[in-house]
Amino acid sequence: AEQVLPLLDVLILSHDDLLPFAEGSRDEADAILTRWSAQVPLLVATDGRHGATLFQYGRTERFEAYPVEEVDPTGAGDVFAAAFLCHLYQNSDPRAAVNFANCVASFSIEKAGVEGIPTREIVNERLCN
Repeated sequence: AEQVLPLLDVLILSHDDLLPFAEGSRDEADAILTRWSAQVPLLVATDGRHGATLFQYGRTERFEAYPVEEVDPTGAGDVFAAAFLCHLYQNSDPRAAVNFANCVASFSIEKAGVEGIPTREIVNERLCN
């Protein structure tokens, strides 16, 4: 990882993805994220119902998850990543992209499978509330 990270512009991963490298320790996973964030300009770590963390320019910012009833979390990380990258591409604002992706992912866990993937209008309604 240490050789590849400097080549990346953006890294999106799940906090749980790091646990095998951290011997199951969340504290060690956090330490890995901190080290890696020094090598990647933009790093986002998702953490399920705990939201996501944005690492950028030496700063760390937590974004709370949207409070919804979880039905099926399968694919939520993929939905988050796709929504984040699309919004970042369109708006060049990583903070807004994390908030947008958190919102889109919140819909994806409320229903099973692709039924949970929302329209832009529905996402905008939740973002405004």
